[in-house]
Amino acid sequence: MLPLLLMILSSDVMAQPLSGPLRPNPQAPTLTVPTLPKVPEVRYTVTGKLARQMAIGGETTGWAVYLDGPREIGGKTLTRVEIDPAGNKVDDFENRSVEISGIWEKRSGIERGEYWVIVVDKISLY
Repeated sequence: MLPLLLMILSSDVMAQPLSGPLRPNPQAPTLTVPTLPKVPEVRYTVTGKLARQMAIGGETTGWAVYLDGPREIGGKTLTRVEIDPAGNKVDDFENRSVEISGIWEKRSGIERGEYWVIVVDKISLY
């Protein structure tokens, strides 16, 4: 159905010869694209043991902080928080107690659905 529709549309366009340069049509409707509201950045600082992690389908950043104790973050009580190193070198901190600061960000995946990570902007030994 679509190829036929395109052929009809293109034949109408091709039937009209161009005369002179193209100019905007003042009577044409204006298309306004709405912009999404900016979500405020929520920052968190967590402490715990940094460890590598794996997930089915590779839907992980590969790193998580196992918190010192349960903590409410983003309305959920968590014992582990996935982190995105965001270019920060975190290998040297593996299996060590760290303090990590960053932005709380929602991600989505096919296997996991929606999940949250902290995008790291600061990491230090704790």
